[in-house]
Amino acid sequence: MTVMQFNVLKMIVSDWYNENRCLTMLKVLFRDTVDIGKLAEITDTIDLLNELVKLGKMSAKDLTLLYDTIRITGHFSLQIKIKETFPLFPDIEEGIISTSFTPHRQKLLKLGKKLTLENVTRIDKLYNTPRKMYTDSWSMIIDLEDRLEISEENMTTFIKSLKLLKLHLALQVLTEVDNGEVSTSETPKSDKGYCGPADGMGESAMSSHQQQPPPARQLLLPQQLQQLQAQDAYNYLVWNQPIPDSSRSAVQGNRPMEGLRRPLPGYCGPADGIGKSAMSSHQQQTPPARQLLLPQQLQQLQAQILVYNYLAWNQPIPDWLRSAVQDNRLVQSLQRPSPDKIIKDYLTRQQKKWYQDVNRMTPAIWHKHYKVDIAEIFTELSLRKSKNNSSCTREKGEPTSLTEVLNIIESEGSCKVLITGKAGMGKTTLLKYITYKWATGDVHNAFAGKLLFLIKIGDIKAGADIVEIIMKNVNTNELLIKNNLPIKAVERFLYNHGDDIVILLDGYDELQSDAKDLINLFKGVELEKSTVVITSRPDNTENLVECCTLHIQVNGFSSRNIKEYINKYFCSTKKYELGKSLLKEFSFHLEDEWEWDGNHNVAFGLCSSPLLLLMICTIWEQKQHFPKDLSDLFTKLICCILSQYESKCNKPDIFPIERIPEQYKLAILLLGECMYEGLKENKLSIDKYVLSKMSKNLHSVELALKLGFVYEDTPFNPGDVREIYTPPHKLISEALAGFYLANQIEKEHLKGDEYEVIRCNKYLNMTRKFTIGFLDDKAGEMLKHWLVMPSQLYSVAQCFNYVKEENEKSVLRKLDENMSTKMKSYCEQMCETFRSVLDDDRSEHLLKLIKKCCVKYKNSLYKLEQKVVSLVDTSSKESLRKSCRRIVLTSVIEQITNDSEAGTQFAVFVLRCISNWKDESLNVLSAEIKYLQINYDCPSLTLHWGFNSSFLIHFLTHSNLSDLFVHDGLLTEDTLSVVIKELHKTNVKLTLKLLSISCTDLRNIDGALLGKLFEIGPALNRLNASNCRLSSDIVRAMITECSNNGCKQLCHLDISNNDLDDALLCDILKMYPALSILKVASCGLSKESLNNMVNEFPEIKLLELDFSRNCLGNLDGETFGTLMKKLPKLRFFGMAHCSISGSIVNEMMKECSTMNVVLKDNMLELDGNDLSDINGKSIAELVRVVHRYFSLHDYFLTADNLQQLFESVDINIKLNWKYLYMSKINLSCISGKTLSCLFNVSPDLIYIDLSNCSLSGSIVNEMMEECGRMNVVLKGKILRLEGNYLSDINGESLAEVMVNYLDRVITMHQKCLFYRPGVGSFIWRDYRLTADNLHKLVESVGENKTLSSNIVDVNLNRINLSSISGKTLACFLKIFPDISHIDMSHCSLSGSIVNEMKEECVRLNVVLKENVLKLKGNDLSDVDAISY
Repeated sequence: MTVMQFNVLKMIVSDWYNENRCLTMLKVLFRDTVDIGKLAEITDTIDLLNELVKLGKMSAKDLTLLYDTIRITGHFSLQIKIKETFPLFPDIEEGIISTSFTPHRQKLLKLGKKLTLENVTRIDKLYNTPRKMYTDSWSMIIDLEDRLEISEENMTTFIKSLKLLKLHLALQVLTEVDNGEVSTSETPKSDKGYCGPADGMGESAMSSHQQQPPPARQLLLPQQLQQLQAQDAYNYLVWNQPIPDSSRSAVQGNRPMEGLRRPLPGYCGPADGIGKSAMSSHQQQTPPARQLLLPQQLQQLQAQILVYNYLAWNQPIPDWLRSAVQDNRLVQSLQRPSPDKIIKDYLTRQQKKWYQDVNRMTPAIWHKHYKVDIAEIFTELSLRKSKNNSSCTREKGEPTSLTEVLNIIESEGSCKVLITGKAGMGKTTLLKYITYKWATGDVHNAFAGKLLFLIKIGDIKAGADIVEIIMKNVNTNELLIKNNLPIKAVERFLYNHGDDIVILLDGYDELQSDAKDLINLFKGVELEKSTVVITSRPDNTENLVECCTLHIQVNGFSSRNIKEYINKYFCSTKKYELGKSLLKEFSFHLEDEWEWDGNHNVAFGLCSSPLLLLMICTIWEQKQHFPKDLSDLFTKLICCILSQYESKCNKPDIFPIERIPEQYKLAILLLGECMYEGLKENKLSIDKYVLSKMSKNLHSVELALKLGFVYEDTPFNPGDVREIYTPPHKLISEALAGFYLANQIEKEHLKGDEYEVIRCNKYLNMTRKFTIGFLDDKAGEMLKHWLVMPSQLYSVAQCFNYVKEENEKSVLRKLDENMSTKMKSYCEQMCETFRSVLDDDRSEHLLKLIKKCCVKYKNSLYKLEQKVVSLVDTSSKESLRKSCRRIVLTSVIEQITNDSEAGTQFAVFVLRCISNWKDESLNVLSAEIKYLQINYDCPSLTLHWGFNSSFLIHFLTHSNLSDLFVHDGLLTEDTLSVVIKELHKTNVKLTLKLLSISCTDLRNIDGALLGKLFEIGPALNRLNASNCRLSSDIVRAMITECSNNGCKQLCHLDISNNDLDDALLCDILKMYPALSILKVASCGLSKESLNNMVNEFPEIKLLELDFSRNCLGNLDGETFGTLMKKLPKLRFFGMAHCSISGSIVNEMMKECSTMNVVLKDNMLELDGNDLSDINGKSIAELVRVVHRYFSLHDYFLTADNLQQLFESVDINIKLNWKYLYMSKINLSCISGKTLSCLFNVSPDLIYIDLSNCSLSGSIVNEMMEECGRMNVVLKGKILRLEGNYLSDINGESLAEVMVNYLDRVITMHQKCLFYRPGVGSFIWRDYRLTADNLHKLVESVGENKTLSSNIVDVNLNRINLSSISGKTLACFLKIFPDISHIDMSHCSLSGSIVNEMKEECVRLNVVLKENVLKLKGNDLSDVDAISY
């Protein structure tokens, strides 16, 4: 290694440890090597490395110290970064550390990595008064070493401190010796990994622990615990005492026990050296000799007693003790992990084994056996993030990094992440990269400890839900059989442990039309606690954007990334001049980045894709020229890929496209045909088996896969044995499909039906564009098949835009030659229309006129709408006919521009214009629509303006409408009746799927007529007729009519707020077996409706049932439990405001438990019911099953109920609260310990509102103290405490309150989750705080520490600060450096206080921001001029 290479290596290592903030860790590591004074001065890792080189510890010829540093710090991923520059850098794995570092130094490194921030805080409290507020474990170790509190010669005191603080993991690190045994000089052997019985068994095996049981770590079944308690029999045997009958019966059948009870001759008494044993109480009276225990038997029994004591308290067994009883079957059975742990561990091993190779791929233009890490491709991609919340507008996206994205996902819990980007931008690469990091346990793994599934959405079959998909792709037979688990054990685990599951879904845009939409998974309706990451192209993702937690836009390479990549590429090929010429061609030499593309917008636009940029560099390397047209550019690309393949075969020829050798052309056409068939179904990858079925020439098949257009891909799912090949970019696939189609069209091999497929298929837009380009001046051969009727005009016009300008005349000539006389007549009339819209009287071809219209109105369709409306003339029949023709034909422009948002707006304005036309005018418009054969292209419409029945009939008849929403009161009973009758009479069949007519007065409508709606709309499966004053008779008549006509397709019915009877629900369920959502809120129903459902159906397939605001005051638990058993798929049951009491809920929960009915998380809605008499156990279950936001007010609960909750449930139970509202609940009598338990049992809690709850400062102090004791981290949780009397709060707790409240409230304000006036201002008066509280806060934090937060505004207005010192105010500003405004108006401040504050700010290097202070209303007459 040269000196320069060594310097580069040092830079890489330095940057790595600096980025990971590990300099202080390295200072601890090299404390024995580098002078302590020198270490204190070092502020950058590179300086430390240079010092080691200077000392001769490391050099270009000897990197042993670097290898050991990587091993001992555990930063093994650093070598991946190093190998990017130095591929031959050796693989470093965990192993023995050389003598570079002493055992003591290595232990300190392990200690620093084990200690959490909470551990460091506790040690700080013990050793320092006042606390030194260490930022991490490393700064603490350095300080303690400086003070000789820690040294190699004396660790005893520090170890005792760790015992006192019960930091067992840290203690275990320090008490280990090199051979894995425990140092007897520092701690007894039984103390290794100590979590169980105290030193020396003392009075009894666990007497010292019975006063304060440790937290449970593993679950023991009741029978296992009973066996443990019966192990007292072993104690009796050890001391040869008679075994009591209770203990004897408890261990009958225990073979080890029976063997040990065999009579042996003689008695030798207790073995020497036992000391105070587990049975010390028996030593006072020597027992009579009964049998002799051999020494090894006695030793084994003592070990077993220790093990049982550990297990009884659910503590981990030390390794030395575990090995002593490794052959004991009973001990082994008691240590058996829970079924859930068995399942999770098995699935984790299986998935990781499969995914460890998922990051390997072969770039298409490289050799098949040369594989690269996709992380290298993804690393430099440009990302933008935006946080989204359902209640308000989402943030504008901002640049981000992959590390930041993963950190956000990790911190959010059950995060729902949407990743969007154009084809080829790296979305799939990103998911594979994340998957690989998880499988290999990388240090940056965001999903450590969770179970990850990577699923390709395009492979999802019809009707399968997410759990079925997961189960299909994992092999569980071995797991179930070996562990004797129930058949559905894995499915049950997945449903019950969503918080342990991460689901990566790739390609939402590739979802098959008959497959189940995954939107409910993304919304949290299914597996609500799971983390879901879904990728999609940007089109049609509005629903996903609305419900995502985080939206990531993958933009591929930025302009600067492109420039950097081009430099690197040509440097690696040592073709520097070519690189410079390409940079100049793209105008990278210009300062203005907007000019970077050099008029090569087509080629430059492809460069954002990493793999396409590689191909662009290849084209330049071979041709030094870029065509302007996309198809010409890909022609060059195809030639370059073939040349690359030739060069691998030592045939350096480069051919033009027309001279491609026949064997290559056949292979490309075969590949193009296969890709064309796949693109029709939006599939990008190809199966080698499918490809081989398309040709009998196996040589062509193999050649097609070798040429370099595709690379062999790794299947996402284990067990998938297909040989899958994927192009590096979708454009490659579309270009080859276009090349194939152009060849087929030229040879006239395509059938007539296939032309219609090419025209209509929504996935073939770019394929059509490439086909036009490859056909060149023969493009008319394809377009002539479409210009046969006006309804196909938009397809022809759209593709004509792709024709090169020099080919337009020949293409138009071909179209005119093949156009029918009738079509020519149509075109002449349409030309007149478009000329009027363009105000252009020149005679031009229709397609040229349409092209002009598209250019003129592409980004301003509203102007086209204004023009069309302004030209409407109803003065005569002929002028009306022309106006109607304009209305119809201008919809062609909207379809061509493909601007869905603007197009919808245009359709609305035009429809509004004609919504009150009379029958005569609408008949003329209908006649024009039929004549031109062009319907309205408007799949969804909301009618929020007045209209008549004639308009509605006209529009429904001549549109492809799927969803129709009518605003309240705009539709009348008469209008609806006329519309239904007319459509039924004319035998019109609608494409309608959803109809919402809520708040329409239909009390007198004929129910049978309403039923004809489903005959008119055979696809209509969702009806919202809520608040329509319907009666049961009307609804029955409707469903009877549906029954008579066989219309049973309804799956979503909302008839809430209508007067119905209890028998109706069963009638509806019988009529519509596919019904999944039924809403009957506020319908005057009772428990009888539920009884009928229980009695008349063996099983009901409903997914959602809203029964809110009906009377269920007499509901019994048995009815509820039975109903839940008959609704196995139900995910939501609304019972809000149903007069349900707490005692009813108690009974409901009890019966469900008895019947083994498991209620799904968040499935019940029970707010508005008085549950004040509910018991604590039921509250715990209620928290789990009610819908997300939990407010005690909504259930009439009080502090007593909260207290009951924690008194009645196990300390280890975990509640799924996320948002908890307790505002205005009187908590004056509650303890801080109870509130801390609230945080401890709610790991997912991110928002808790305790405002106006009569809390005192002492309660908050106790809460903070208990949270610290239980290692509960409050940072990142929103804690609202305003309106409470916190004047007696201590400084440390106040600082915690301020940081957590303000930090998160400002964030929530920016993300718009919660809003209230004055958000972001910490108002002193809201907490009844005084100047004394300010002083205590500063005193407890100290002047040398700053608190990281987003505090922007502190309001001390009208707080008496006359006794405060200027130093205190300056320290306060130092502690909160991000404060932008502090209001101290009318605070009785004097000028001398302000003077002192100014002086102290200078001393503390606090720079006062402009306008930071507001001092109005204070007497500052004695203030210095400088201070003023």
